[in-house]
Amino acid sequence: MKTIDKGTIKTIVREIKLSAHNYEDVRNIVNPRIKLCDLIPADYAEVMLKVTRLMYKPTDKGRKGKHDEAIDHVYNMIDCNGAEFIPFREFFAHKHDKTDLYDPSVKKSFEKKTGTGDWLYCEEDDFDTCIKKYRRKRTLIRWDYVREDKGIDIHIETSYAKFFDFLIAYNPEKGLSTWFVKSSRTHGSGLNEEYIWKMQEIYSSKKKIAYLHSWKG
Repeated sequence: MKTIDKGTIKTIVREIKLSAHNYEDVRNIVNPRIKLCDLIPADYAEVMLKVTRLMYKPTDKGRKGKHDEAIDHVYNMIDCNGAEFIPFREFFAHKHDKTDLYDPSVKKSFEKKTGTGDWLYCEEDDFDTCIKKYRRKRTLIRWDYVREDKGIDIHIETSYAKFFDFLIAYNPEKGLSTWFVKSSRTHGSGLNEEYIWKMQEIYSSKKKIAYLHSWKG
């Protein structure tokens, strides 16, 4: 672990401007110089967030949500914790089984969601078992989903248990199957394999959008 000096950051920015044509070029410029455990001075956080935004594949549909999560990580450490240096790993989205954010002002941890897609992960290939697992979580959920072009402006902060109860009330007969569908993919492999349930996209359903907007907390 080392602290990255401003000279290194300036060199990275200069090389990106002069020679980077795609995300792979940016990665090849950054990765030899900065490891995930290295520390970035807070004064250069904004610059490095611009750099890491260029490191995502254009085909990664979740890149905006991942980068928004990273922005929250970094500025949460600076604004809430007074950090003068930020580990480079915080400039990227956390793995799904890690806490996304810790807010010391309320002493609570949050898992941040910025849209739909992969939401729930479970070692058991059983939806009810997966839901029970998430109902026991002490970590809260913070869902900020904004799509102005689709009329979506959702901001929900609560426990998974209360969130699930709210979703079930939309259609008690179908319950959570109205909202979640099992993915054809799995996460990991072997003993670490997990099944995935996706939050179904809602922008085609004005009724669902209106219901989510009715959240009172």
